Amino acid sequence: MKVLVDFSNLASMAFFSALSHLKIKPEETPEGFRNHIQTFNQKLTGFLSKFHWDELWFVLDSRPQYKYDIFPEYKAGRKRIKFDPKPAIFELLKSWNSNMIVASGYEADDGIATFTAKAEGDILILSSDKDLWQLLKRPQTWIFSMYNNQYTTQDALQEAFELDSFKHISLYKTLWGDAGDGVPNLAPRQKKHLLPVVKETDGTLASFYECLARHIVPEKCREMLEANKEKILINQELVSLNTDCQLTMFQARDLEKHVVLRKTKNTPPGDGEQQAHNGLGPEAIF
Repeated sequence: MKVLVDFSNLASMAFFSALSHLKIKPEETPEGFRNHIQTFNQKLTGFLSKFHWDELWFVLDSRPQYKYDIFPEYKAGRKRIKFDPKPAIFELLKSWNSNMIVASGYEADDGIATFTAKAEGDILILSSDKDLWQLLKRPQTWIFSMYNNQYTTQDALQEAFELDSFKHISLYKTLWGDAGDGVPNLAPRQKKHLLPVVKETDGTLASFYECLARHIVPEKCREMLEANKEKILINQELVSLNTDCQLTMFQARDLEKHVVLRKTKNTPPGDGEQQAHNGLGPEAIF
């Protein structure tokens, strides 16, 4: 079995879990805070000890500039904290000399989606990112969230999206957005009319319009969809997973050859210096 770790997602989980245990507010994180390293280590190794796995990959985020180009408000509403928990955890991954993946110009979920699309056999994904639920339409794929210590199930899909198939998640988000990423809701108060249409499709936008033509929906609903046609295409680009990214795979000891670590107050001495990368630019920036 291959295990793919959504690195930023798990690092954030470890960070906030450590803060919660110590009753520290995120904005009051002391300089040099490192308790989250132990939390990351304990939770991950404890979980992995329950399985027989062959490969372990940590998948990194890169800035998806194309999303900001088509929609500048992408993720603009997220609350930022000054402390970055990732550089300290990179030290741990270097000590393990872990396997790393980054897709230049794409987020970690796109890297995970590409790896999953091309790989054979069982794949376990560690992440709480619901965007990745789209990948569960692939057989022999599981997603486990360390935030709530649960696997993603059919019941979870029904509770979160009122859907019966994972293949419909992208289309659902195309229409009704993703508040966490700042993706707008383009069909407000129309779920009663449009959700049955979504469930009838093969999960694509083209199929949605074909099915819509056969359904009776209020004229105002059709007018809303027509008025938002260009925005719907933008939403589709924002919420869909890319399964054909160019992946760069390397070992953690070579991290600085592929990733630029931003210099921050909490960055340990010796880390965070920008590299030349032979003029090609880094695959990711932290």
